[in-house]
Amino acid sequence: MSIVLVTGSAGLIGSETSKRFHEEGLDILGVDNDMRAYFFGEGASTDSSRQGLEKKLTRYSHRTLDIRDREGVESLFREYGKDLALIVHTAAQPSHDWRPGSHTRTSA
Repeated sequence: MSIVLVTGSAGLIGSETSKRFHEEGLDILGVDNDMRAYFFGEGASTDSSRQGLEKKLTRYSHRTLDIRDREGVESLFREYGKDLALIVHTAAQPSHDWRPGSHTRTSA
């Protein structure tokens, strides 16, 4: 089994990456935790993108996981490690959405 692990899979780059490799016949393991909703509000949530991937891509499976969670990531690699053909890291918070004074961030 050839699996592509895509971090940030529900974001713009990650979702397009997932679609591309799915079209090439690979299974996709998407990892995303929708931090956009936390940082920028519900209107910026990637949840609808994730739902679209799960609905349209028959070989897509999703894990809600923060890539900073070492134990969670190690568990993922123990489960899938030998089947991973490729890892594409697109998880990040974009700086272009932030505008001074547009939101208040509190600690989680």
